[in-house]
Amino acid sequence: MMPRKGREEAEGWVALLKYFCVSQMPNLKIPRKKAVSGFGFMATNRIAMKTYLLKNGKQVFHLNEYETDFLYKELFVDRVYLKNGIQLTGASVVVDIGANIGLFAVFLQEQFPGCKIVLVEPSPVLCEIIRANTNAFADQVQVVQKGISNARKEADFTFYAGYSILSGFKADAAKDAQFLRGGIKSQLSRLRLSPEREEEFIASLMEGKLSDPQCFKAELISLDDLITAQDLQRIDLLKIDAEGCEMEILMGVGASNWPKIKQLVMEVHDAEGCMLGKIVELIEAHGFKTLVEQEANFKETGICNLYASRR
Repeated sequence: MMPRKGREEAEGWVALLKYFCVSQMPNLKIPRKKAVSGFGFMATNRIAMKTYLLKNGKQVFHLNEYETDFLYKELFVDRVYLKNGIQLTGASVVVDIGANIGLFAVFLQEQFPGCKIVLVEPSPVLCEIIRANTNAFADQVQVVQKGISNARKEADFTFYAGYSILSGFKADAAKDAQFLRGGIKSQLSRLRLSPEREEEFIASLMEGKLSDPQCFKAELISLDDLITAQDLQRIDLLKIDAEGCEMEILMGVGASNWPKIKQLVMEVHDAEGCMLGKIVELIEAHGFKTLVEQEANFKETGICNLYASRR
């Protein structure tokens, strides 16, 4: 039997590979998957939602198995949003910016029944899935189909049906492909493949993930606007996963609303190495203590998690 530490390391590696498109432990055979085509939601706003059975036996609606498996491990196994002193109860109020398919809300209702959750997501496709996944506790959630920024405006949003967690307002086809390629290459390096075999594997794994991007105009509001619209007297946890829009989101919080935020966890994208320090400085200036974590496997991506709670 594999030692616990070794087993956990292996499971972590598998999850990271799934984040970069692998739906199962590679067996050195090249997976041949049909490229994902667009859902056509621009015209009808409707999709044929797929169901998926999570490892805990719960059925959810989703888009892609590799993304859902990664999110499940991140939320239910690693509990990344309940680390480093982050605490919630059944009376908590949570705001989830960049909610994707709403799996965090599913997790929260299992762990803290009765908590109120505001889910913010610009994509109409993902909002429809969120509503399906939260239907059983719909009275506890509000789904806001908007983006969050520093002011009211409109902006182009790019949606990748084959890799939805990379969708965003700052999507760039070349940079996104480079990020995806770099992540896959980093994980496959452990297999010690020949350069030719590695390139073949990377090309196959990337196939269809960023094809047929769907772009549309989305409405953005500030966090101040959201707090007013939802009549939020407090935010016990502000979760932000917004693919590089973190600073703009924080700049949309006015002085009167910062005290309402009690805890914050955000995924920071800082490939250039110039934004994390500014974000930490801003948050700490509003009375928070912060902690930054970066998994070794994500060092080349510039992605880290920032935890903040009141001093």
